[in-house]
Amino acid sequence: MVETCTVSRLVIMTTTHRTGRGMVPRFSFLPTVPANGKFGGVSFRAEETNRITHHGGYAANESYDAKTLYYTKQDRGGIWSTSTGGGEEQRLTKAPHQGYWGHFSVTETGLYLVDSDADLGPTIMYYSFQNGRLKPTLILKQAPLRYTYNVASSRDGKAVYFA
Repeated sequence: MVETCTVSRLVIMTTTHRTGRGMVPRFSFLPTVPANGKFGGVSFRAEETNRITHHGGYAANESYDAKTLYYTKQDRGGIWSTSTGGGEEQRLTKAPHQGYWGHFSVTETGLYLVDSDADLGPTIMYYSFQNGRLKPTLILKQAPLRYTYNVASSRDGKAVYFA
């Protein structure tokens, strides 16, 4: 079952599946490249790859101008960034925390992310590239599932999807 409701700028989706312990919320996706090596008209070949992070990285999203890589680390919280052309990494936020690595999404003007330890409870936050500040967008009723990818957004940031 999939439920969708619009709340201001956010669209919240919940999927559930039956397990031995009853109905459990679930949403996950894994980006894949088709066997022909092309995705969205872009060709991916091994000789085109280069290492961008040098101190680890886990879940990653590229900026829309392809100049910056935003990523989390498995051994600590936060969103980190580095130039796709190389350079030093920079920690932008303390959240998402460990186990919530995939709970962020990139827009043209900022990032949406889940802060599971926010003062008001688990909260979807918006990080502005312009001023480097975090602001709460939606307080969640409960913490999201750990170890999943649960946040997506439109390029312009006017729609945010959370499952």
